[in-house]
Amino acid sequence: YAACGLGEYRNGEFIASDWLRLTWGDSHYAPSAFQDEVGRWCVLFWMRGIGGDGDGWAGAHSVPYLVDSHDGLRLVVHPDIAGYRRPASIDGPLGPHVDVLWTHGVDGSVSLIVGATTIEVGADHGEVTIRVDERRIAKLPSDGSVRLLIDGGVVEVVVGGRICGAAIAGGAVQIQGSGSIEVWELERSWPVEEV
Repeated sequence: YAACGLGEYRNGEFIASDWLRLTWGDSHYAPSAFQDEVGRWCVLFWMRGIGGDGDGWAGAHSVPYLVDSHDGLRLVVHPDIAGYRRPASIDGPLGPHVDVLWTHGVDGSVSLIVGATTIEVGADHGEVTIRVDERRIAKLPSDGSVRLLIDGGVVEVVVGGRICGAAIAGGAVQIQGSGSIEVWELERSWPVEEV
């Protein structure tokens, strides 16, 4: 996982007042911090375990996250991602790139079938467990909502400002579950050249 220090930069030296965990699971690592066009601190991660020898590439970058340190430390999907959203419905066919916001009660679950991969997110009395093909990726405290970003062969999950992710098979997305489920399809941010 990736961690960070919170503190102050004084007289040419960083003095950490606290060390915090940034990511859960084994996918997100090697964070790179930067400032966006309006000066907000952001972070982008390298994601391991994505792709492989047969794909001709390995690894991927995460979506960009805003670093919110007003009340502890939270990572929030950068608001620019909303510019790529297009309205969709869980009742209709969904493409391989979606943004899902699941709002749950004390308990409940949502399942996403993505190609040959099953992603299950279950809430149980303030905690959320994320599983990909029955393998537990993370168990995190929840604030009542979970955001899932599916981008082809990658899933990124945000729960209460904490993130985790995993490689998935990719493909068309089907969603079912309890609670409130909002879904948007995501446009590609750049054209893909066929080789």
